[in-house]
Amino acid sequence: MLFNQWLSNIKISRKLSAGFGGVLFLVAIATILSVLRFKEIRDVYIKTNLMYNINIEVFQAKINRLKYFYGDEKSGQMMSDYVSHASELAASADELLWAPGELTVINKVVDNLKSFQSSISEMQKATADMRTLRDELDKLVTEDLTTRYTALVRASVAETALSTQIYEQLFAISTVRDAARVVRYNPTIASRNGLESRFNSTQNSVQSLIEQLPEEIITPLQSLWDNTVKYHDLSLRYFTAAGALIVAEDKVKTSGDLSSASLREIIALVKAHNDELAFSSGTIAAVIGILAILIGIIVSWWAICQITRPIARNLALAERIAGGDLSSKITASGRDEFGQLTTAMGRMNDTLRSMIHEVRNSVSQVSRAATEIAEGNSDLSSRTEQQAAMLTDNGRQPC
Repeated sequence: MLFNQWLSNIKISRKLSAGFGGVLFLVAIATILSVLRFKEIRDVYIKTNLMYNINIEVFQAKINRLKYFYGDEKSGQMMSDYVSHASELAASADELLWAPGELTVINKVVDNLKSFQSSISEMQKATADMRTLRDELDKLVTEDLTTRYTALVRASVAETALSTQIYEQLFAISTVRDAARVVRYNPTIASRNGLESRFNSTQNSVQSLIEQLPEEIITPLQSLWDNTVKYHDLSLRYFTAAGALIVAEDKVKTSGDLSSASLREIIALVKAHNDELAFSSGTIAAVIGILAILIGIIVSWWAICQITRPIARNLALAERIAGGDLSSKITASGRDEFGQLTTAMGRMNDTLRSMIHEVRNSVSQVSRAATEIAEGNSDLSSRTEQQAAMLTDNGRQPC
C-alpha cells in the first residue's frame, strides 16, 4: 500500500524513464558482456593459433631429426632452427593472459623445448664426432697396404713353418680389418665383440711371431699391425660414437614427443575453455535477452496501467461534471501529473458548485424582490382604487 502510494507520487516522466532505463540498462549489460566475450574469444583464437604454430615447428623438427639421423647434414641445422623458432613463439606466450592450469602447461612446453634444443646440440656433437671418426676410418681403408703385404709375402724365411705362420698372421690381420669394417657399417654389440675376439687372438699370435722373425721382416709386419691396431681403435671409438649418437637421437625423439604431448595438452585446455566460453556466452545472452523481454513487457504493462487508469478515472470525472453532477468530492490519489489533473478537476468541481450555489441564492433574492414589488404594486393599486372610489362618492354628494 505504501509502495503504491510512493509510486503514485512520482511523476510519469520519471516512471517511464526508470522503466525504459532499466530495459536499456539490460541491453547495455548484454552489449558489454558480448564485447567482453568476443574479446575472450579473440584471445582464445590467438592462443590456439600460437599453439598450432609451435606444434608445426616441432613437427618439422621431428621430421628433420629422421633425415639428419640418416645422413642429411643440412637437416641438423634446420631441425635446430625449427626448435629455436618454436621457443621464440613459446616465449611470446607470456604476453597473453592464461589461466593458472594453462600457465603450468605453457611453462612445461617451454621447458620441453629447452630440453629439445639441448638434446639437438648433443645429437649434432655426436654426429660431428662420428663423422670425424668415419672420415679417419675411410682414410685408413683407402690407404695402400700393398707394399707391406708384398714385402711380407716375398720375405725369405729359412723355415717353412715360419713362412706358414707369416701367411696365417696376414690372413688373421685381414680378418681383423674385415671385422673392423663390419663394425664401421653395422655398429652392434655382436660386431664389436667379434672384432675384440679376433683382435685379441691375432694380437697375441702376432707378438709371438715377431719374436721369431728377422729384423728386416719385423718392420713391415709391425707397421701393418700398427695400422691394424689404429683401425681397431678407431672402429671401437666409432662404435662408441654410434652408441652416443643413438642415445642422443633417442633424447631428441623423447624431447620432441614430450613437446608434442605438452602442446596437445595446452591445445586441449584452450579448446575446453573455448567450448565453455561459447556455451556460457550463449547462456548469458539468452538469460539477459529473456530478462530484457520480461522486464520490457512488465514495464510496458506497468506504464500502460500508470497512464490509462488515471486517464479513465479523470475521463469519468469529466463526464460526471459535464452531466451536471457536482455533488461528489474529488480527491487525488497521488501527486503525479494525473494526480495534479484530478486535483485541478476537483477545484473546478468545487468552483462550479460554489458558482451554482451563488446563482441560486441570487435567483432567490431576485424572486423575493419581485414578489415584494408585485405585492407593493398590488397594494398601491388597491389604494389607488380606494381613493378613486372615495373621490367618486364625494362628487355625487349635493352641495
